Amino acid sequence: MKPVYYRLENSWTPKGGPNGQFTFTLLNLSESPLSGFKLVYTSLTRVSDPEACENAQFLRRNANFHEFSPPRGSFLRPARAGSSRLPAFIARRSIARMGQNPPI
Repeated sequence: MKPVYYRLENSWTPKGGPNGQFTFTLLNLSESPLSGFKLVYTSLTRVSDPEACENAQFLRRNANFHEFSPPRGSFLRPARAGSSRLPAFIARRSIARMGQNPPI
């Protein structure tokens, strides 16, 4: 089994904005600093206000695709974690069940 150098954790909470917020935490488990990376994800819940993002630079959004990078000049030291909060969403988070999208 290959060693794991990075771990990404994410969570959602209804607090932090009218439609809640995501928190992404990247853990650097390697022995080297990490910089110049990008984080991309897809979600039915879209970021509506790029300026509201904390500790992340919004790069682009195309429908459900979102792309972010760390703030310029920052890096993640070995054995450290860095978190970003994305609080400004267009729509409430929901789970699709049998063709319906009831709110959570």
